[in-house]
Amino acid sequence: MAHILQNQRRTLESLRPSEDMEVIIRPRQVYRYEGHQLFLSGISKGMGTCSDLHNIDIAVFEYGLKEKQRFIPKSEINCAWTAVLRDPYFYEVARDDPRAWLVLEGLKPTLAEEMFINFEYSGKLQLYVATIS
Repeated sequence: MAHILQNQRRTLESLRPSEDMEVIIRPRQVYRYEGHQLFLSGISKGMGTCSDLHNIDIAVFEYGLKEKQRFIPKSEINCAWTAVLRDPYFYEVARDDPRAWLVLEGLKPTLAEEMFINFEYSGKLQLYVATIS
């Protein structure tokens, strides 16, 4: 399972913004992107051999997570940047490609209030294959 975490972490690190985009993640915050609600899937911690960028936390969001799948932090977490994990659109991968592709799309905050953050696309996107070892 470590390989999956390492693969995703390195993909997240490739989305590193050229400017500071620090976001404070708070318990029970509401997140929106392109008119859709996002749910916090987790925080990728910059530690150990899975990370090239140590001590840098990255927030990962997804669409439509069931309540039991959502990550709700117990306290504020400062994240260096954020991304949304999603399935690829049909034009992003070849139709006959049998691999299990996932997409990490960089986000940047456009409006951040205490209990609400609106995001827009940061201009960075990476596809990666979800592998099991």
